[in-house]
Amino acid sequence: MAGWENEEPNDDYNWGAPGPATDFAALTEQNGFGGDDSGHPRDDICRNCGHSGHFARECPEPRQGGSGACFNCGEEGHNKVDCPHPRVFQGTCRVCNEEGHPASECPQKPADICKNCRGEGHKTSECNENRKFDLNDVADETPQDAWAKLKKADTERDLDDFRDSFQVYAKAEPTKTFVDIEKQLRVEGGNVHLIALEKQKEGFENYTFIDLQGKLNCTYVVKFFFDNKPHRDHLVKRWPTSPEDNLERLTDAGFEYDRLIPKCVNCGELGHIAKSCKQERTMIERVEIKCVNCSEVGHRARDCTKQREQRDKFACRNCGSPDHKAVDCTEPPNLDHIECRRCNQNGHFAKDCPNAPKFARACRKCGAEDHLSRDCGQQQNMDLITCNNCDETGHYARDCPKPRDWSRVKCSNCGEMGHTNQDEHGVGKAAWGSAAPVLIEEKVGEWNAGCEKTPELPW
Repeated sequence: MAGWENEEPNDDYNWGAPGPATDFAALTEQNGFGGDDSGHPRDDICRNCGHSGHFARECPEPRQGGSGACFNCGEEGHNKVDCPHPRVFQGTCRVCNEEGHPASECPQKPADICKNCRGEGHKTSECNENRKFDLNDVADETPQDAWAKLKKADTERDLDDFRDSFQVYAKAEPTKTFVDIEKQLRVEGGNVHLIALEKQKEGFENYTFIDLQGKLNCTYVVKFFFDNKPHRDHLVKRWPTSPEDNLERLTDAGFEYDRLIPKCVNCGELGHIAKSCKQERTMIERVEIKCVNCSEVGHRARDCTKQREQRDKFACRNCGSPDHKAVDCTEPPNLDHIECRRCNQNGHFAKDCPNAPKFARACRKCGAEDHLSRDCGQQQNMDLITCNNCDETGHYARDCPKPRDWSRVKCSNCGEMGHTNQDEHGVGKAAWGSAAPVLIEEKVGEWNAGCEKTPELPW
């Protein structure tokens, strides 16, 4: 019987036979470890010059494999993105598949269809016609059945079903307006109110208010509420003053819809995108990339060329020892990794920040400016104490001999001056320092009469 070291390698992966011969194979041939998916070793060699230490995007050498000329004008010294000459189209039209012009300038291009009115011959940004809604997803119901479902959702106080039923009824009765529906709900004692609110001033440039008939650019926005009075502070200023005012607003109100007009992220105007913007490009603030391994800016830890630091998350944050915590560390404080909360610089705490504004602080006990009262070892100097009741020095307000000045007292419950929180619960005012001391008569020697001897216990 042959020994285990003499058995033939099982390169065919037969069941029950020894494993394949990978004892001395390259790492890339053993389970794919040691390289990337393409079989090349993972390193930091530049693809442009072949040297290590940087990537191709950071290579100072000229680009290899090309002339270095601009793809737009053919001149050297700049790229296509920085080309000062007009952009020359060098592709194939997507409409006619011919070269020499883009699809936007194609003579065979079909007429543009407006996204707002579904008409031809004009752009959506130039359209002022009524919006044509796509109601294919809305159920078809008779006006009577649609109103019955609307009333059922109103009785159950279910706003989700009410909104769905409202769309079904608006499709069944295309001539009904918000005013007609609101009046009918009030006649039948409905729970839901159609309230016309003032629109918010900022942040809604891409939206417009459209009524049930498709009228654009309405003044007010329609919302559903269970009450005709506002219950939120932010709605008070936008709420109508009366039911009559609400009906008047509903004549020029609508739901929120997208304008279907693009907004440029470069200049903030409607009608074009940033690619077609003619204004100067604005600089976008990029997030600073900082390596957590070497703390340098410009790359991540996965691209760091320096040796990785082995850090123990349970080690002392002061000296790095794994034997104790920072609270038990006997070494002097290491301020190299301390970041100040005031100036965001390393090397000191916020209380020792040299960039902090200087305030004249003096000890409340002795008046010295070189320390605070918590570090003072002297007795309290009463000449530095000012009474909050009479503004005189030498005593506290609780020891003031004058009557209490209630004009300086602020209630902690309602915030008004002239009384305290206890006065609102029926406790009367007393003159400050005017209450006479209560004498407690006590006969000396009788309070523990009969207790001279310890009583004998029965056991």
